[in-house]
Amino acid sequence: MKKLFKGIIKLILLVIIICFCSVYFVYNYMYPMQYKEEILKYSNENNIDPYLTYSIINVESGFNPLAKSNAEAKGLMQIMPITADWAKEHIELDDLSEEDYFEPELNIKIGTWYLSKLSSMYNGDVSKIAAAYNAGTGNVESWIADGLDISNGEIPYEETKKYVEKVNSNIEVYKVLYGEDYSKQDVLDACFNIIEVAVEKLNNRINKYLNK
Repeated sequence: MKKLFKGIIKLILLVIIICFCSVYFVYNYMYPMQYKEEILKYSNENNIDPYLTYSIINVESGFNPLAKSNAEAKGLMQIMPITADWAKEHIELDDLSEEDYFEPELNIKIGTWYLSKLSSMYNGDVSKIAAAYNAGTGNVESWIADGLDISNGEIPYEETKKYVEKVNSNIEVYKVLYGEDYSKQDVLDACFNIIEVAVEKLNNRINKYLNK
């Protein structure tokens, strides 16, 4: 009997550990909210949904400010040199070297400005914005001219198609995890509810076993 109860206690503790580890992993590694001050500041200045900015950063660099692609895209939002040069014509930027674009705040400032331009071009259509961010406006304009419905996933480039799906998915998850209608406490409460149900079921089984 003692072994049975020890096994049950270990099982309950394991469930608790898994729940809390899952929550920690989801919030801090899968869908983090780093650089919140900078993201909110420049997203608001450029009239961009902050969740879109979070999603783009998560998909582009996984919140690694030192990320660099083979195409020389740099930093959190993987800013291309040509994008930075275009931004210099419209927003106030100091005379900086390309290495300075790894700096998180500057990177987010340029990235959100670019998102605002894409948003204006595509009337806020997130799928088209994401497709253009990944494949360039030239490709997106060509696809639109060919009659493809980008908003419904008609994207010739498989990489871009998956990218758009990830961005849209990330936005929805961020809204669930951090949105006003579903807070972090809600997730913790859900974990506790899972534990309570598990404990109740275990108690019922124990009682049935003892009453035999």
